[in-house]
Amino acid sequence: MKKIEVKGPIIRNSEKWIYEWFGMEATCPKDIGNAIAEANGEPITVEINSGGGDVFAGSEIYTALRAYSGDVEIHIVGLAASAASVIAQAGHSKISPTALFMVHNVSGAAYGDCNTMTHEAEVLRTANNSIAAAYLEKTGKSMEELLGIMDAETWMDAQKAVEYGFVDEVMFASAPTLTNGIGVLSAQTIHKLKDLLPARGEESAEVKTVTAKLKLLRLKGEMKVKFKNYEDYKAQREALYNAAEELLQNGNVEEANAKMEEITQLDAAYEAFATAQANLAAMQGRGTAHPDGVVGSTGNTAEKDVFDTDEYKNAFMNLVCKGEALPVKYKDAIAGKLQNAVTTVTETTAVIPTTVMKEFIRELKAHGELYARVRKTNVQGGVEIPILSLCPTASWVADGTASTDQKVTANTKVSFNYYGLECKIAQSLIANVVDFAEFTEMFVPLAVEAIIAALDKGIIAGTGRGQMLGITKDSRVPTGNVIEMTAEDVTSWKAWKEKVFAKMKKAYRNGVFVFAQGTFDAQIDGMVDSTGQPIARVNYGIAEGETYRFGGKEVITTEEDVLESFAAASDGEVFGVFVNLNDYIINTNMQMRTDRWRDNDNNQEKVKVTLVCDGKLADPNGVLILKKKSNAVSGGTFDKRADSANHADITVTAAEGGQTITALLHNGADVPKEGGANWSVSDGTAVVLKKAYLEKFPVGVETFTVTTSAGDAEFTVEIVESEA
Repeated sequence: MKKIEVKGPIIRNSEKWIYEWFGMEATCPKDIGNAIAEANGEPITVEINSGGGDVFAGSEIYTALRAYSGDVEIHIVGLAASAASVIAQAGHSKISPTALFMVHNVSGAAYGDCNTMTHEAEVLRTANNSIAAAYLEKTGKSMEELLGIMDAETWMDAQKAVEYGFVDEVMFASAPTLTNGIGVLSAQTIHKLKDLLPARGEESAEVKTVTAKLKLLRLKGEMKVKFKNYEDYKAQREALYNAAEELLQNGNVEEANAKMEEITQLDAAYEAFATAQANLAAMQGRGTAHPDGVVGSTGNTAEKDVFDTDEYKNAFMNLVCKGEALPVKYKDAIAGKLQNAVTTVTETTAVIPTTVMKEFIRELKAHGELYARVRKTNVQGGVEIPILSLCPTASWVADGTASTDQKVTANTKVSFNYYGLECKIAQSLIANVVDFAEFTEMFVPLAVEAIIAALDKGIIAGTGRGQMLGITKDSRVPTGNVIEMTAEDVTSWKAWKEKVFAKMKKAYRNGVFVFAQGTFDAQIDGMVDSTGQPIARVNYGIAEGETYRFGGKEVITTEEDVLESFAAASDGEVFGVFVNLNDYIINTNMQMRTDRWRDNDNNQEKVKVTLVCDGKLADPNGVLILKKKSNAVSGGTFDKRADSANHADITVTAAEGGQTITALLHNGADVPKEGGANWSVSDGTAVVLKKAYLEKFPVGVETFTVTTSAGDAEFTVEIVESEA
């Protein structure tokens, strides 16, 4: 776990030099950004001891930590005040019993006339609201209450900070005894050691167990993995896989996980073996192979990554750009690296160089609104994994009784397949690059842009057939969680509360809305409640880019090729989802390959980049799927013959309860009511066309449009004149 320090004042990047010149401790956004890049997805711990500083720098740091793909844990070890208190909201937080937490209003200075001062006051109030938004998401308190706490400049000790909800827990809270010395054993440790001491000179069972575990750990460090070739490795791997599968089927999850760990170790050993073989081939007789093919034995020096050599990098670039075949000496190393590839390794198949791959992964994590937020795993394809293993829960245990309050009650298992996500790049785009650095700068963005777009679309709308299963296509989502909304519903906060928010289960309310940008802009932005309180808003200027909120929930907007806007969506089509993106799993070992590919339709040589992955909801129970409800209505038949049964008023249901019927049109022209002689409204939901009005029409089909507060609905009436 990587540790990142937020110490001293929070300052802007441009101010860092002067603090360094004087040897003063300070933190700027660039410090955190560099540390996050180095962490490369591994869990990080952020240690905070800062009195705050620049609001915008603090917001930038908070945003970077929230966007980080790995786990973030906050440790408040001294003081988290002002802008530092905002940073403390970026992850699961712990506070030292001796630390302090403080929130207050944003302050600033201005010089000028009364208008300048009024403007500055409004800027400060807006900044207060933006900062309070970070507190609101963490604490669950109302905006009004949070602004009051800030206005009072509230100092909190550890217990009070947890009580208010700004911090999740107090460090060391479980320890009944506190010490203030160095090297002092806790009472719990002393009692534990006492219990483990042998009785009457004999080792207890507990001591024997601990000794055995220590021996096992030592053996693990000395482990030697042997195989003669790829087929030998493949046979060992298949045996371990079958054993893990059988253990899972029998409900022995822990033992199965142990077998899967053995598979991971075996894979790593074979990769090193294949790399060594390739390196030996490259040496062309200038060295000797290990006599028995032992990999990972003590005393061996680390083998150089064949895919990170200058020779391989240039060979890869020449393959991609010029179609030059890779040297034969790399064949075995490539086959070993891509043992789980979805297609056969050919003469044009290549492994992406390590340095390019690292840049590729970094770019993938930094882009894609949806991909950056979902969970990433690397579990064995084809094996059923208990959902509770992917979505662990914590529960309080007292008196030996475990909690039965589990989040997941159905759909208890999930499995992943091996699918290839392909990105095709025209060879002509990269044919003229002159060096590897230029190649990387062009190749990576092209591939990342295409793959991210496909991943984001797959997360929402993937069919599950030869590709990942998207949220909106998952049949495991409970039918009661599929909600239809009319045009009137979408613009009504009352309808959203009754139809959507009321269906959010308490255990799943920590989710986000996903809409097309057009849906948020046209139907949601600016919505207020009955008291005029803003429900939907756009935040500008504090974080990079615009951020969106609706009903206290974060909103992620997409292009319309991912989700249709409400206006463009057809009746019955999905226009939005509510989901905790952490409940969606993308399973990939980041195995990527390239192949030369001939596009015969366009007579072009292309490079095909393939990412082996799958994705689906681990837990579909909290997902809400929003669909556009049809406003279509049916018409009827009117018979001009007076004694006919169809010589009667025609009633057409055109609105739901609570909606308003405002007009009736015939062929686009307004139809006057004429005191109810032409048409009227029944029960507020239906249009009644009077027979005296219909008698005037000739035989044929007439088209009408009824206008409601939910939108327009078209219907037809067939005019006939039957014989007596």
